[in-house]
Formats: sequence, structure tokens, C-alpha cells
Amino acid sequence: MVSEYTVKAPMDMDLLILSDLHSMDFGEGQRELLDMVDALSFDVILMPGDIFDDKVDDAKGYEFVDGIKKYKCYYILGNNEIISGKAELHMKKLASMGITVLDDGKAIYKADDKQVEIWGFRDRHPWRMKDYAAHVAKRLDADTDFNDYRIVLSHKPLTKDQFKDINADLIIAGHAHGGQWRLPPVNNGVFAPNQGIFPKYAGGVYEANGRYEVVSRGLARGLKLVPRLNNPPEIVLLHLRK
Repeated sequence: MVSEYTVKAPMDMDLLILSDLHSMDFGEGQRELLDMVDALSFDVILMPGDIFDDKVDDAKGYEFVDGIKKYKCYYILGNNEIISGKAELHMKKLASMGITVLDDGKAIYKADDKQVEIWGFRDRHPWRMKDYAAHVAKRLDADTDFNDYRIVLSHKPLTKDQFKDINADLIIAGHAHGGQWRLPPVNNGVFAPNQGIFPKYAGGVYEANGRYEVVSRGLARGLKLVPRLNNPPEIVLLHLRK
């Protein structure tokens, strides 16, 4: 499914968020998923981690990336890519395919007459997210060449208390898989890794102090011992509008 959201920004820009594929199979040549991407209109693709998995074969992940490399794409490492021991291999191979790999650094994208910073931070230990948020804040504050708009890719979602004071306009995250089971009236899922039961940040748009976080429910059909329920794989189309 395609979920569309709109947030206010100083320029018009359309972001396609593709997260947590975990090298799942979407048909021959990944066409089922790639056809959905090709049918949409957007400026850039943002991939906040776990395109690959630590146990599933990498072939379908690379097959998918090969199908989207014609677009301007930005990628960060997720926890499973680090756990796999293949983090450096994935970054090197994706960079060779033309993907912009962000590893605690930034790239600049021009939208309208605005300079947009796109930052990316590799995933950190799940029980040290406060330390991770402090690291992100410190890294951003140290960069004095601030442009018109700042986007941060973070694999794990930050809480409102963590992102409200970070010097960024927009956080893009994944990891939570939509809370795995989505049962009415629990709109944000039943369980998410590192958040536990009834997670607060499992999918959607969150706002604090005029800053936004968008969390993708991810692309994996179902993984390991916990299949999805009422929670289909998700592509997020995020509209930034004046």
C-alpha cells in the first residue's frame, strides 16, 4: 500500500520512503514492488535502513536496489545490516550502484531555490537511544553551515522528547514494522522492537516543537516468528509543501 502524508516546509518536495525490505520477495525481478514505485511521482528516495537482513539472502535486496538506482536515492544502515557483519560491504556495493550512502554525514539536494540537507546516521545499540539522540544533536549542532531545510534519516524512531530539541526539521525512520499486528482500536500496532507493547512510534507522522518525524511501517511482508496482521507492506509518499 501507499500511504501519503503532507507536512509544511519552505519548499515543495516529494519524498518516497522505502524502509525495512529485509530482502523479502516481491515477485520475479521484484516487479510487484518496483511497478508501484515507478507509478509514483517524487523527487528522491529515502531508505532509512534494513533493506537487507541478517539471515535472509541478500539477492532480493540487491535486485530491488538495482531497480531503483535510476532515481536519486539516499541510504543508511539499519540494525540488521550491522548485525549481519556486512555493513561495510553493503555501503560499498550500494555506492558503486550510484546510491548516496550516508554514514553519520550529509548530502545537499536543491529543491526550488532551497538548499536541503539530508543527513544519515547508522543505527546504534537499541538500549542506548538517548545516547544516539544526543550524538545526532551534537553532530548537527557542530555543523555551522546550516541550509534552508534539514532532514535526518534515523533507522529507529526517536521519541518526541528526543527529537523536539534536535536541530532538524524532519526525521525519517522505520524499524517498528507498524507494530506487527494492528487491531482496532489500536492504531499504532501491538508490538514493536525496542518499544514493546502498544508502541507510540510505529507508523505515521509525529510533531513536536514544529519539528516532524515520519515513521514508515516498512516493506517486509512478514518476518521470522512474527507475521503481520492488518498491516500490509507500506511505501510512504511524503509531500513537503509551502
